[in-house]
Amino acid sequence: MEKHYVRKDNTMNTTVFLQKYNKGVKKYVLFKELRKKIHAWYNARCTDMKKAEDKAWKKLIKQRNDKNRQQYKDVRN
Repeated sequence: MEKHYVRKDNTMNTTVFLQKYNKGVKKYVLFKELRKKIHAWYNARCTDMKKAEDKAWKKLIKQRNDKNRQQYKDVRN
């Protein structure tokens, strides 16, 4: 004998479940708002220096030679 499965429409059950689920999450799950900390000493000059250091590092990785190594050392220090 073949069994024929009939799909029942449970949109009401799903909707009720999701409403109860969301209500429980709001009541019992704690959410902490994360903020990005901005340090007073880290300014535009530091950002520019970091970009220059990253650029020199990428150049050194692509072509390892004394000129690029020295340039990276100078930017880094």
